[in-house]
Amino acid sequence: MLNLPDLKEKTILSDLLQAFQPLEMSGCFFQEMQLIPSPGNMDYLYSGAYIFLGGVFDTATNFSFTLASEVLVTLEVMVTSIRVFLNRSPCENGKDTCTGFSKEIIPFLCNKLGAYAQKLLMHKCDKDDVDSSLKIKGEMVQKILRIYLGNCPSTLDSLNELACSVLPQVYSSETSTKDDNHRTFPTLCSATMTVWYRVMHEESISALNNLVKEISLVEKPRGGAKLENVSRLLNKLLQSVNVVVFLINMCRNNDKVTVHAMAVKYGGKFIDSFLRDPVSDAQGPHTSNGNLKHKDLMGQVVSSQAYLDDEDDDPADAIVDHQPTNVSTPQ
Repeated sequence: MLNLPDLKEKTILSDLLQAFQPLEMSGCFFQEMQLIPSPGNMDYLYSGAYIFLGGVFDTATNFSFTLASEVLVTLEVMVTSIRVFLNRSPCENGKDTCTGFSKEIIPFLCNKLGAYAQKLLMHKCDKDDVDSSLKIKGEMVQKILRIYLGNCPSTLDSLNELACSVLPQVYSSETSTKDDNHRTFPTLCSATMTVWYRVMHEESISALNNLVKEISLVEKPRGGAKLENVSRLLNKLLQSVNVVVFLINMCRNNDKVTVHAMAVKYGGKFIDSFLRDPVSDAQGPHTSNGNLKHKDLMGQVVSSQAYLDDEDDDPADAIVDHQPTNVSTPQ
């Protein structure tokens, strides 16, 4: 695939985008923007290519999950390309003086990207071209879910909805006569549930880390924090805790070893991130490189972590693992 961020010459990129312009640019596409791109500008060309590929995406969802997911990734690369251009030159009055980009174009296209990803997650292909390969399907679902959570209006709101309302549908469908057509997200099933479970844990930790950064800025003496801002951040913090608590409680009703292992691993990471800043200033517990530590009975400082920090998990391993746990087996 052609890597758009590597195309540094504006003329070459402009010619490339011209080739992907739709026959007609609908004004409805820009109705949510205040600074509408002008014809001929780079942001206008990007928008045209986005409309064209969006049409390809809509068509692909009717017959090929694989093709639709590839188009979705291409749309994500386009947004990355815009970020590269905007980071290279200054912006004045909401408009990039060198490249002709409006700063508004990135959040605008990100919202559409999140909507495309959500549509694909909610779409069911009766004769899917990846049904024969659980590994490939797991990798695709993982990528699509990350794009959705990374570009939706509120990551925490979406995580809360998925954890509290969507994931439980997998368990209810296993004990009822309902099929995938009755679920909000047909791509979430017993075979892919552990992929969703892992991604949601990782995204919740990422959202928490971002919240901690915001709170630390608000707490600075010269920050001039308003009460409503503090209240909003604390509510978001509580929401992130509720998501993780719900995810961990779910493992009680699951018999897969992988799910239990992820609950311990990511639950520990979440607690570490949650306590990292306040604990680092305390005199009791100790931290080293973000890892919680405490003193044992002999007075030695030891790690408090209850998980292994390995980041090389294969989404396929999560899909094919159907080993039940046996809590009565001696360890």
